[in-house]
Amino acid sequence: MVKVFVAGATGKQGGATARALLNNGHAVHSFVRNAESDQAKALKNQGAEVFQGDWDDAQALKAAVTGTAAIFLLSLPSITDPKAEVRWIAKILDAARQAASVQHVVYSSVWGTDVYDIVPGWDRNELGVNYWRSKSTGEDLVRNGGFKFYTILRPTEFMTNYLNPSANFQLGSLLKDGTWRTPFPQGFLKGLIDPDDIGRIAATVISAPEKFDRKELEVTADILPVQGLLKLLSEASGKELKIQTYEREEALKLAQANPLVHVQLQRVIQFEQAGIKNNPGDFGLELKSFKQFLLEHHTIVVDTFKNVP
Repeated sequence: MVKVFVAGATGKQGGATARALLNNGHAVHSFVRNAESDQAKALKNQGAEVFQGDWDDAQALKAAVTGTAAIFLLSLPSITDPKAEVRWIAKILDAARQAASVQHVVYSSVWGTDVYDIVPGWDRNELGVNYWRSKSTGEDLVRNGGFKFYTILRPTEFMTNYLNPSANFQLGSLLKDGTWRTPFPQGFLKGLIDPDDIGRIAATVISAPEKFDRKELEVTADILPVQGLLKLLSEASGKELKIQTYEREEALKLAQANPLVHVQLQRVIQFEQAGIKNNPGDFGLELKSFKQFLLEHHTIVVDTFKNVP
């Protein structure tokens, strides 16, 4: 049994990690902004010890980390404060060092962080620059944190991005008229992962620190071309969904002002420039396919695409 501090324990990744750890018989210190939320109460009922505070509160972090042997933290950007993400990671790691009991840090970053700056024009968009530099700096803080063990996980795209509420931001025109306007070509390969599986993976890594020490691993459950992804969404939603790929010059212009197009275009150019392939880590787990995910969440799928003609 390992006692684990989990940051963002009521969010997608943190919540999934806390639940998986509890299901595996570990003790969990769940760090949450609101201990009275339904999610926090559910974790408490499942056996977690709940600590309330924010990531700028050094004393609250120290209290939550004290006595734990491992911590799970994730990169979380702030819309209003571009420096917050790195500051929060540093504060959590400082609290872990002060606690002295922490030996293993598991950090969830994002796919592509190790190669973001190989793309020509990656720094055209200010929001995109801060996004990638914050992720990269966070990884460096973990590598150089002085802990006995560390593991960096780089999840690919969340399957939940294709369901509301995330889909409203991620998919735009696809929810309005059934056509996804994007820099992605039809054959572009997308790695996908259910956040619940990220939690299971994190719990597996925490249970075997020696095996996963100093490993930097892609977290992917399914790899699909964009056209295949839309086919599955069409079947699940009962709607005819299509893709319209921007011409490169148009995409470059849009990317200057649109951070979502900027990130999508960067993914495409990464593949073109470096031949990057999805190379998921082996965690010894059976992970959910996108088709299985859509079947499990059929009601939400239908609701997400209900306004498509």
